[in-house]
This record gives sequence, structure tokens and C-alpha cells, in this order.
Amino acid sequence: MTTTAIVEVQNGGELQGAEKTFEMYVEEWLASLAKEGKRKKVASARTLSTYRYNLKVFKEWVDAEGIDLAAADEDVILSYKAAMNAKNFSASTKNLYLSSVRGFYKWLEDKYGVKNITRGFQGWEVSHEHKRGTLNLQEMKKLLATVTETIRAAEENKDLTAVKRKIAVLKAKRDKAILTALMAGGLRTVEVSRLRVGDLTIDAGVAYLFVLGKGKTEKVSVKISRQACDVIREWLAAREGVDAVKDDSPLFCSLATNYFGEDLTTFSISRLVKNYLRAAELKEKTSEKLTADGKQKIVKPIVAHSLRASMATQSYLNGAKLDAIKQQLRHSNVETTMIYVREAEKALNPCTDIISAAIF
Repeated sequence: MTTTAIVEVQNGGELQGAEKTFEMYVEEWLASLAKEGKRKKVASARTLSTYRYNLKVFKEWVDAEGIDLAAADEDVILSYKAAMNAKNFSASTKNLYLSSVRGFYKWLEDKYGVKNITRGFQGWEVSHEHKRGTLNLQEMKKLLATVTETIRAAEENKDLTAVKRKIAVLKAKRDKAILTALMAGGLRTVEVSRLRVGDLTIDAGVAYLFVLGKGKTEKVSVKISRQACDVIREWLAAREGVDAVKDDSPLFCSLATNYFGEDLTTFSISRLVKNYLRAAELKEKTSEKLTADGKQKIVKPIVAHSLRASMATQSYLNGAKLDAIKQQLRHSNVETTMIYVREAEKALNPCTDIISAAIF
């Protein structure tokens, strides 16, 4: 897109035309999203970066197709949607690309009166089924038992020096505490990585973790069970023997030689969870779907975020109310919580059992 903007130049105050590129308009739009205003949510740096990248992809496609955006109409968006369909993207990913273009053109219309060629175009329907697998209670027990066995094996490993054995035991106790925070507390990996030692508190006999959530600037208290608290305190007690722990120290720190005591990254947390899932033979869930062509195998991976989803699903199956799960997971919208429990609702639906009991 190239258009003419009237700008004032210094040679005698004469007004002349100046070209403004597509990229300049994009940066102007992003700058407007970054500004504070009444009833206006400021976009994060990550969101702005995503919009910038998505619009770069759109512009590269436009150029490759030889399209003149100055004369573009709705057929351009129709063709772009077709191009997205040809790619092996999920519906959510395709919607993100399209929404970036829609937001940009809406701003162009409001700001400069440019025709909004995205008006009326709908995105792709997104499945409300959770894309990753979850664990049942027995599998969650098995995962924790795998870590407990790792602790025992490290304690009894006579092939290690005393120092290395101590670090191996310490690491396994830390990992068990992390898995506990994810499963029993329903925390996200980023929240676990941000926890400080002083964030673990006990008030009137109830244990809490003060969590800095995704995209948040203030910590909120999240209740954890007595058992979960005991596992975390066991890790801290072992850690105090080799580390000077303060309230502002990371609750779960690196034990690597070069980074001892430093924050764990979300990648490190995801990786250690993946390793224990593999050791427990719980890295994926498989099911079969009957189709006209026979049986179709459906595989859902189990990842670190699956532990949070497992907490929600199993809580619901065992009597927790939707509002309680929403509060524990700190969702602002109950629809987000429903993504986790929708499959559990199907399993609890009594209709077919009631009718079957009456007619068979």
C-alpha cells in the first residue's frame, strides 16, 4: 500500500505530497495500540510483535500475488483466506492471521477513511475440545510415584560422589515440588518460574502461593493443599542445606553448576515435565474414532500444560463446582474454564444411562 499524505516541508512552508508505505501505516497502528486511554486496554509488546509479523506475512503474500492494495477489494481477502486454507495451520492460527489484517483495516477505515475490505469476513470455526491430552487420577499418582522413585534411586546410588548424590536428590525433590504445583495447584509454567520463596504462606492453617499470572502485574493468592505444601517445604528444607535462601530467592531454582540458584525458565520446566512423563510412559493419550473408512487413531500429546488441565478435569469429575475451578485457575471468563471440563461433562451426562436402564 502506498498512499499520499500531505506534509509540511521547510522550503518556504510549501505543502507537498509524500508517500507513506504499508509498513509505516502498520507501525502507526501499532503505536496507537500501545497508547493508554480511557476504557482502552494497552496491547502488550508480545501482541504488537505478533500483529507486526502477521501483517508482514500478509504483505509478502500480496506482493507475491502482484496485488495493488491501493485498488484492493473484498476478493483479496477471499483469496487470502484460500491461501491460508492451503497451509497446514490450525483454525486458531488462521484466525490470528486474519484478525491482525481485520484490526489493521478497521483502524485504516476509522483513521483515514480507507475502505475496510475485511468487513463481513468470518474466521474459521475453532473446536472447543482441548487439543492436548489429560491425565486421570491414577496416572497423576503414577507420575508423582515416578519422581518419588527417582528420589529413592538417587539416595541409594553408590556410584555417585556424596556431593553429586546430594544434588541428584535435591533435583528430584525440586522436580516433585514443581509437578505438585502444576497438578495440585493448577499453576501455569510461567507462574511456577516466577514464584519466590516468600510467596509460600500459611494463613489460619491454609497454605497459599502468591502467583504472578500470565500478563499480570499484581500477585494473587492461590490455595494449595496441605499435602502440596508439605512437598514444597520438603524441597525447601533440603535446599537450605546447600543454598542461602532468602524470601526473594526463586522458589524453584536451577541446580546446574553455572546457574545454581538462578530462576528456572519455562522451557526448563516444560522439559523436566516432559522427561518425567516419558519415564512414566504417559507422554500421549490415544483413542479411536470410527469413520466410514474404518478406525482413525487420535493422538493427543501430554505436555506440561496438561497437568493444569488434568487438575481442572479431575476436580470436576470428582465433585468440584465450575465456579470453584474457574477461581482456582484464575480464568476471567468461565468459557475458558469450560474448555477444560467440557469432555468431563460428557462423561458425567446421565441421559443415555437413564433411558437404557428403562428400556433394556
